Amino acid sequence: AVVEPERVEVTGEGWALCLLVDSRERTGRSGKRMQELLDREGVPVETMALPLGDLLWVWRHPDGRQILADWVAERKTASDLAASVLDGRYDEQKGRLVRSGIRKICYIFEGLSRHSGHGVPLSALETAVVHTAFITGFTTLETADTGDTVTTVVQLHKEIETAGVPHTAVLFDAYLASSRRTTDDQVFGRMLRLIPGCGGEMVDELLGVCPTGADATAFFSAHNSKSRLQVRVR
Repeated sequence: AVVEPERVEVTGEGWALCLLVDSRERTGRSGKRMQELLDREGVPVETMALPLGDLLWVWRHPDGRQILADWVAERKTASDLAASVLDGRYDEQKGRLVRSGIRKICYIFEGLSRHSGHGVPLSALETAVVHTAFITGFTTLETADTGDTVTTVVQLHKEIETAGVPHTAVLFDAYLASSRRTTDDQVFGRMLRLIPGCGGEMVDELLGVCPTGADATAFFSAHNSKSRLQVRVR
């Protein structure tokens, strides 16, 4: 299991809020458009390769310290959501966000009303959104287009800024180190998701019985049948 980074006491004044945008969000016309609109709104933005999420807020101190603002957002267009549901990345990503140590996780679903297929019916995307809100417990927001998404992000930035610097927080460097560490069960989980019909919930159940490939091999060798495993994961 992933060990969440330790939270430290935050001291000092002069902290400034900055929005980090994942570098992959800048690819494509909509990503560049979002960057331009954020710059126009005067939101301090920097681009970097983020291990999780598309948008991450950090507080920075003049002495060089950086801490998480405890907010991360993932932006999903209709085509992004459809693709991640099909290949299993959607459930895996949510699991990684839950284990990240960030307390406030937001999904921004953009343009779902204009969904045109992408191999997944609109009803399946709507089910994914509801599951994210009511089962996973994340904040979910729906926007019409890129401009609407920027308006939402700017409002989020202002609310985080108004709430102020937290009393305790995770150091940004510690968060990066923890998030980029890949565990054996994560690797095995990704392999299991490649099996047709092996969804997120089934993967979680399987990992509870056999956290790694070696555990699965030992289990089947001991039982010489998949029946016992089926009973345990039902």
